[in-house]
Amino acid sequence: MKNNRFLLQLLLAATVSLVAMQGPSAAAADKPKTAAEDAKPKRDWYPFHGDVDSVSKTANTITLKKQGGERVLRLDAKTELNKGGKTVTVADIKPGEYAHGKVHKDTEGREVILAAKFEPPAPASKKAEPLPKKPEAPAKTN
Repeated sequence: MKNNRFLLQLLLAATVSLVAMQGPSAAAADKPKTAAEDAKPKRDWYPFHGDVDSVSKTANTITLKKQGGERVLRLDAKTELNKGGKTVTVADIKPGEYAHGKVHKDTEGREVILAAKFEPPAPASKKAEPLPKKPEAPAKTN
């Protein structure tokens, strides 16, 4: 009888120990997630687009035209440049080309291109010639 009682106490102690070890993790699994935990991680890049105004191979920058001035984008070792489906270097980029892609801000707050695609400039549009006027129909007299 003492043997059974000892085994029962041992079994009870082992069960309590297991429950105590799993208690916090089991409670955390049942805990509903907060809005911050459900939120998507903030992306560290944003899009850009515009016409290339100038290219500096020495400063490793591309300047885009803006209505109120210019936008200087820097390039680094991780920057991927693409033109016509092929990887290119800064030397292959020409003013007037259309650029679009992703940039991020470096530790100093400067915009650095992550990836960019360049397309040839759009052809200059011709002014549409006015359509010839149709001759007016003679007025009917009654």
